[in-house]
Amino acid sequence: MIQQNLPTKRQQFYYRLLIWASARLQDRSPEWMSSLFMIVWGVSLMLPGNTLDGPQYAAFKRFGFTEDLWAFVFLGFGVARLTALYVNGRWPRGPLIRIAGSIFGAISWLHVSNLLYDAGWAERGVMNTGTGVYFIVAVFDFLGVLRAAVDVRYKRKY
Repeated sequence: MIQQNLPTKRQQFYYRLLIWASARLQDRSPEWMSSLFMIVWGVSLMLPGNTLDGPQYAAFKRFGFTEDLWAFVFLGFGVARLTALYVNGRWPRGPLIRIAGSIFGAISWLHVSNLLYDAGWAERGVMNTGTGVYFIVAVFDFLGVLRAAVDVRYKRKY
């Protein structure tokens, strides 16, 4: 008797999740928006002055990176993501760069949201508007990971 490799319940769940993402996340606008946010952050950090000296950015200092390095990282990921989004479908590595950029974006924006929360609500009892905004951007970057994973899985060309 030939034994068939039937998908497990977990594999079926992931397959259904990919199908759901494929059907509902056709638009890549959130990825474009987050990439532009990264570029704006990078450019803002490159401008004269010490942007990260404010108390709301104290956690950025814990990493030991300089403001110039943060600027380079945000600008680099933003430009790489925009390039990958532009050439997606024409270059096989595009979705993989989009996945890396979306993961970086989701972690970064979640971190920024947490920093603003700490500087606002936790310290002064006042909610900072950036807390919610960057949290939503992080959520959409997590969805961008799913969308790019669908493109990798099915090698779609748009």
